[in-house]
Amino acid sequence: MGSPRCTSDFALPRHRIAVFVDGCFWHGCPTHGASVHRGPNAERWAEKITANKARDRRNTAAAEAAGWTVVRV
Repeated sequence: MGSPRCTSDFALPRHRIAVFVDGCFWHGCPTHGASVHRGPNAERWAEKITANKARDRRNTAAAEAAGWTVVRV
C-alpha cells in the first residue's frame, strides 16, 4: 500500500482498509500532544513532530491514491 515506507499498524487487505495508531506526542495531537516543547532539545522535538505530521499526510495520500481507506486513531 502506498509508498515503501508507508506501513500501517493494522491492515484489512480484503476491504483495503489501513489503520494507523498515532501516539499523541509523536504525531502532534492538537488535544493531547505538547503545545510547546521545552528544554535543551525543544527545537529538535518540534522539528521531529512537524516531520512526522508531514510524513503522516504523505502516507495517507499515497495509501488513498492506491485505493485504500485510511483510518487514523
